[in-house]
Amino acid sequence: MSTHTSPKRRGSAVVLVVLAVVLGFPTIHALFADGGAAFIDTVDVEVTGRDTVLGTLRPAEERETFPIVLPRGAKLKASAKGLGGDAPGLVISVFDPEDALLATTAPAKSGRSSKSVKTPRITATESGTHRVRVHGDGVLDGDYKLKVKAKMPRSASAASDVDLAPGATATFTFGAGAGASATITVAAAKRSPLVPTVLEITGPGGFALAVPPPERPGSRHVLRGTVLPVSGDYTVRFRNDGALPGGWTAKVRLKTPKTRKLTVTITDDVLAGEFAGEQAVYARAIGAPGGVVTPTGDAGDLLGVSVDVPPGAVGEPTLFTISPAEPFFVDDELHEGGATFELGPSASRSART
Repeated sequence: MSTHTSPKRRGSAVVLVVLAVVLGFPTIHALFADGGAAFIDTVDVEVTGRDTVLGTLRPAEERETFPIVLPRGAKLKASAKGLGGDAPGLVISVFDPEDALLATTAPAKSGRSSKSVKTPRITATESGTHRVRVHGDGVLDGDYKLKVKAKMPRSASAASDVDLAPGATATFTFGAGAGASATITVAAAKRSPLVPTVLEITGPGGFALAVPPPERPGSRHVLRGTVLPVSGDYTVRFRNDGALPGGWTAKVRLKTPKTRKLTVTITDDVLAGEFAGEQAVYARAIGAPGGVVTPTGDAGDLLGVSVDVPPGAVGEPTLFTISPAEPFFVDDELHEGGATFELGPSASRSART
C-alpha cells in the first residue's frame, strides 16, 4: 500500500486554525553554520523508513531536515537527486540522537548534469531520533527527490561475562521497531547448571510486562509472540532459580510489520503563493494509538501550536502536518488579527493497495 501526501495544497480541504490573538514569536528561519556556510532551516518532517520526499530548496541556502525514529541495530540509507534543468548540487548528512554526524556525502555536481548522492548503509548503535538533512550548494535552487529506507533489526543476542549466582538477577537490552513481535529465549550456557526465569520486560514510554513463571522450569525460558508497541530499547530481567551459579545466553528474534510507503510532497508547487520557499513545515507520523504533533526546538511561529490525534482516528501511520498560512485580518487588510495555520493531511491524500 502506498500513500501520497500533499499536506498543504492551496484550495484543498485543509483545516485552518485561526488564533484570535497576535503571536509575537520570532521567525521560523534559523541561520547557523554548517561546514562554513549559512543555511536556513524551515522543514522538520518525520519519515518512517519507506519514504519518498519531493521537496524544493529555495532559497538556495535552505536546508531541510527529516527525523526518523530508529532502534539500535536498525539499518538506514538515503539517496537524493536534483530535479529539473538547473538543479542544485545536493548533500545528505545523517546524524544520531546526540546530533553527532554519522555520514555525509560529497556535494553532487549542480546544473543539468546533476547526479544523485547516496549515503552508505548506516547501522544505528543507539535507539532514538536520527536526522537526515538535505541542502544544496548555496548557489542554485530547485526541486529534489529524497528517498529514505530503513530496515528494522531482526535479531539480537547477549551472553554472560560471569556466572549468575543462585537467586540473583541479570538483564540484557535490545532494540526493536514499533509493533515488533518478539521471541525471547534465555538459556543456560553450555554445561551451565543455571535455571533461568524471566521476570519482566520493560521498555520506552513506561512499557512494563510482568512475565508468569514457566510451567516447567529448566535450562531455558522461552517467550513467544511478545508485542513491543513502540520503537526503542527493551530490557529483559531474569533470575537464576537453580541451586548453583551458572552462565547464560539470550537470543531475540524480531518480526516487525512493514510500514506503508509514503510520498511526501513539499515542493513550491504545493506551497503555492507568497509563502513558497519561506513557509515552515512541521510534521509527524501518527498511527492507530493516536498521539500529539507538537513542534519542538526552534519552532518560531509554530511554537505553542499542536494537533491531538485521538486513538482510532487513523488505521495506519499517517503524516500530520502543521505550517503557517496567510495572515488573518480583521475588518481590513492592514491589521493582522491573528495567526493562521494549515493542518494536514488534506483531502488530496489518497491510498491504494
